[in-house]
Amino acid sequence: MDNYSLRSKRLKLIAEFILKDGIICDVGCDHAYLPIFLVSSGRVKRAIAMDVNQGPLDIAKDNKIKAGLSDRIDIRQSDGLWALEYGEADQIVIAGMGGALTLRILEKDMDKALSAKRWILQPQSELSMVRGWLREKCISIIDEAMLIERGKNYTVILADAANSAGLSEAVAEDQAIEDRFGPILLQKKDHVLIQFLGNEYKRLSRLVEQMPPEHEDRKHELYNELLLVKKALIRMGQQV
Repeated sequence: MDNYSLRSKRLKLIAEFILKDGIICDVGCDHAYLPIFLVSSGRVKRAIAMDVNQGPLDIAKDNKIKAGLSDRIDIRQSDGLWALEYGEADQIVIAGMGGALTLRILEKDMDKALSAKRWILQPQSELSMVRGWLREKCISIIDEAMLIERGKNYTVILADAANSAGLSEAVAEDQAIEDRFGPILLQKKDHVLIQFLGNEYKRLSRLVEQMPPEHEDRKHELYNELLLVKKALIRMGQQV
């Protein structure tokens, strides 16, 4: 990490979602590259960097000392939000974990989580589960973005924890499309999502065509997923 910049495109994208002059809590901070960048660049006033594993935290402590930020970054060993005080941070970052684990962390200390203004979530998997859970909890998704880094798709979700908008009145099919692919990404006609969906449409079409007749149930599942992808592309104005 030269001059405390971020080499990772994924972390750079997360940094773009951070409110200026706030206090962040980075859950699962690893070596604290994101908090160090945000504080050293003046994006935030201070940061709390937490991880369940002591090894990464030892490196994180060395990194913050080298950056001259010992008094502005707190390093804490914590299982989820356990070591965070209520109202201590106005922004919570949970990135690089599976969707199910992300939700377990939020649910386990929901009072602390909701004391923050916003959540910046970057689930590695189970995006539909995360979006559906947010909708069920009446927590608005106010922005999203996708990128590709080293051949892998990453999605960042910005959730407004301070103001809930109520449950959507969309039909079940529209909810399924939004949970699966992201309401804001669909609305913005995100070019990375369009590329991803185009590739998925081709892949699923091949699988449906090649599926043996004896695997009718699996073929039906793939066909339903193909329809979901097709409707998402049409919704973004793409010809299929």
